[in-house]
Amino acid sequence: MTERAGGSPRRGALPPPWRALLPLGIALVAMGVFLPGLDGAFLEWDDRTNFLQNPHYRGFGLAHLRWMLTTGLMGHWIPLTWLSLAVDWRLWGLEPFGYHLTSLILHGAAAVAFYFVARRLLVLAQPRAEDRTVTLGAAVAGRFFGLPPLR
Repeated sequence: MTERAGGSPRRGALPPPWRALLPLGIALVAMGVFLPGLDGAFLEWDDRTNFLQNPHYRGFGLAHLRWMLTTGLMGHWIPLTWLSLAVDWRLWGLEPFGYHLTSLILHGAAAVAFYFVARRLLVLAQPRAEDRTVTLGAAVAGRFFGLPPLR
């Protein structure tokens, strides 16, 4: 049994293997659906402006970092995205596979993080709920985050 916030044991706790396998399963489902995208090319929507014709994110020099931390290219201030893209550039050059792989891994990680946040919120909202119920609710939330129904 796991413990509640007040220290009392939670009813209906999942066995340890399931506690590890459930977040892994959420990540794999979220990533698996988008796996065919690894074969994709850059798109004509905004990739030309963001990647193909943009030398500003291609490095970690002072000028590059200043640009990444201050630019509002195409109306967005996204410094963490630019830093991630700079790492992609360093590892992959302009090979789309690497950029898609990074996106896929981050998407799976975000779905797992959403699962843990949802689980914590459910425990706080329903302190008397069984652990299985909370875990199932959080898993459904993580699944909907990782794979929205309109996809």
